[in-house]
Amino acid sequence: MSRFGESAKPSASSPSRTTFFRCSTSVAVPAPRPAFSDDGGGAALGLDLNLRMLKYAASRRLEVPFLCADALQTPFRPGTFRGIVISFALHEKEPAFRTRLLEEAKRILAPGGRLALVDFERPWDGSSKLAYLYISAIERLAGRGHFQNGRDFFRRGGLRTLLRESGLREVERRDNAAGTCALILAVPG
Repeated sequence: MSRFGESAKPSASSPSRTTFFRCSTSVAVPAPRPAFSDDGGGAALGLDLNLRMLKYAASRRLEVPFLCADALQTPFRPGTFRGIVISFALHEKEPAFRTRLLEEAKRILAPGGRLALVDFERPWDGSSKLAYLYISAIERLAGRGHFQNGRDFFRRGGLRTLLRESGLREVERRDNAAGTCALILAVPG
């Protein structure tokens, strides 16, 4: 079996940057991954509206530039990035925000580019149901709005349903029952 994301290698003519939406303390921007780069490297850019989160991420990744900007209205031209990573930034938001974020990601994604998304899924077995109970307790601590939006996200079908409703097609998926979440490579269409 191939490495995750191997099928997502872009052509030499495509843009060379990967952007990471929402650089939170839970998932600071990682080094660029082979999923978006021919040689396993490539340039990366972290983006978040929360300056405190950006400062934290920047302190952990000195080699990555960061931009304080609204992910719903980025300052980038269409087709700027060949890879976009959205990590745990959908479940806690209202449905309209989720849709708009994915629309903006598709706008700035280069032809042939890929989105890597990590977020929660509806529990599918005993392990994921147990993890869901644990995660629900943690999510409750994040505040009422965050918790209610997360429950809405699960009720609507989680990441799989959101992607389908947003016109995105899964190319590859890795489920994690211990976190009742998934890592998905997706493309428009």
